[in-house]
Amino acid sequence: MHVLFLPSVCLLCPVHTRSITNKLTSIGLAGLFHAVFSLFDQGCEYNGVGKSVMTVTYILMTQTLVGMGKVAFTVVTGNPLIHFATLHVLSARVPYDTKMYAEIFGIVA
Repeated sequence: MHVLFLPSVCLLCPVHTRSITNKLTSIGLAGLFHAVFSLFDQGCEYNGVGKSVMTVTYILMTQTLVGMGKVAFTVVTGNPLIHFATLHVLSARVPYDTKMYAEIFGIVA
């Protein structure tokens, strides 16, 4: 998201200008993209209309703001890797992310 999607949005809404509207539009679109991307996370259930509506509503309501927070650092600093340092290194997700990265790179703990 931070390397491909966000720069594309920033070309449409240039964030280097002093316009706060362009920055907020870019951050909002990227937050929505983050939420939509989260629809494929593990634990999502789509067995029936009720569960599907609840899953989509919950994800949009919780993950849009998370995505907006992550991308705000990227827009302000201009560094697409800054969210890694701010979220995955300094947050409470370290144990979860460490296990995930160990599995991805085949590191046995």
